[in-house]
Amino acid sequence: SAQPETAPHIVYTGGSGGFTDSAVFATDQAGNAVLMSETAEPFATINGGLVAFTRHRPRVPFASNVIVKDAITGERAYTVGDARWPLLFDDGTSLLFFPDNNGRDVPEDRDPFVSSVWFRDLETGEERRLAQFEGGDFYPLQTAVSPDGQQVAFSEGNDRFLFVWNIWVASVDGF
Repeated sequence: SAQPETAPHIVYTGGSGGFTDSAVFATDQAGNAVLMSETAEPFATINGGLVAFTRHRPRVPFASNVIVKDAITGERAYTVGDARWPLLFDDGTSLLFFPDNNGRDVPEDRDPFVSSVWFRDLETGEERRLAQFEGGDFYPLQTAVSPDGQQVAFSEGNDRFLFVWNIWVASVDGF
């Protein structure tokens, strides 16, 4: 009898050399592990046949890109610069992310304080900021996408102010 197909899933292994010395794997339909990256943060997502994860840029402290790969073959599909903490939409055509926190105030830096939430259509490359928080005391922390992919939710808070959080909902087309 035929074996049931196994849906791809993410496997993350923490490294011994620090936060970014960790590996992200996805498993193919036969259950074989396919290496996605050896230098990734433990923030990865899988949807629509794709895996998205944060990978640090070499020799640039705290700078990172989101890498999106085919979950079966491991081939790179997309790169989103100056980004981290990705969340793929269910169909794998869009991505929600935060800017990296390299703390440099230069033109290629989206947001040196990680106080914004961004949307990117992976197929067209169109991207836009969905929210920007002022002052730097509060920042986005968790994200979620509605089943129809039209709304996103994210919490805003700060670890210093326990139990003080706000939850925001935005349309991917803007507030």
